[in-house]
Amino acid sequence: IKGTVTVLVDKGIKIEKGMGFTDGVLGSGFFISKDGYIVTNHHVISDCVDPSYEGYSRLYIKLAEDTDTRIPAKVIGWDKTLDLALLKAEVEAPYVFKLGSSDQLDVGTKVYAIGSPLGLERTLTSGIISAKDRKLFTVGDVFQVDTPVNSGNSGGPLIDENGSVQAIVFAGIQNFQGLNFAIPVEYL
Repeated sequence: IKGTVTVLVDKGIKIEKGMGFTDGVLGSGFFISKDGYIVTNHHVISDCVDPSYEGYSRLYIKLAEDTDTRIPAKVIGWDKTLDLALLKAEVEAPYVFKLGSSDQLDVGTKVYAIGSPLGLERTLTSGIISAKDRKLFTVGDVFQVDTPVNSGNSGGPLIDENGSVQAIVFAGIQNFQGLNFAIPVEYL
């Protein structure tokens, strides 16, 4: 859990029916290097890199061990098609995940998702690989998993029993419990 972060895109205030509400995007991410490189999903940070977005946006992370402090981050690179993004924060990572090889996974393999669903930091859920060959991208297959995934889990690691990242959580289908998806680590 120490190697995960909450990713926040602060979009300021939005006005609806004369009332002001905080606006933003919440996701998860994980460290891949000691010097602060973080992986998340493109859809979490898309407003930060979309040239057609004309609103305010600032990118922050919160460490799992210090959920009160917002640390500024910047987008280093992204791939909209694969829904992946690389961030950088000026922080020393408390833990760096090893990247695995999703070729080792079979249907029925136990996996764990770590993230911040609905802003509930430090959440660990478990499940299995339900299918390996789901065609949600034009470039290749993704995993279907029954690991509980909610809004805010996007960009978090899907790890095996040895703690190696095997995939990146990117989608849960609302109103369909247990129907969730993750991007194989090889795309990263």
